[in-house]
Amino acid sequence: MSHSAFLRRLAQRQLKALKSGSPAQALPVLRRLQQAGLFAQTPLSRLYHERNEVQLKHLLRMLALELGYPDWETLAPVVESLPAEHFGGPLYREGGLPYPSPWFRNEAEALAWQAEHGGTLHRYGDTVMVIAEDAQPARDSADD
Repeated sequence: MSHSAFLRRLAQRQLKALKSGSPAQALPVLRRLQQAGLFAQTPLSRLYHERNEVQLKHLLRMLALELGYPDWETLAPVVESLPAEHFGGPLYREGGLPYPSPWFRNEAEALAWQAEHGGTLHRYGDTVMVIAEDAQPARDSADD
């Protein structure tokens, strides 16, 4: 699979998770969008209720920003020439759907991850999120 196809598949999977109706699936994607600087001025609760307005182009831009490019249009022409190592680390963490704040089905899983990586536990219903100690605040940026 080409790098471009891989990134498009990631973006499509995240769009599906975002629109699933499940807060446990949608909120991590929304937080990533905000951390990338997209929708940074929109409160998370409002963004969750308006999540159907998020498009594939927003997720592709988010991935480009996470890879160090200003947008998808800048990344797309060079993506195939990048070494595979460029896509390692956070991009492949959590089964290819990395989130700055990983979510877990139960507290035991979250505690195990926290012991290795640090961070603060936050419970949401039956799920637990760990907010990394080194999480960066969202940058200001214009929405697409």
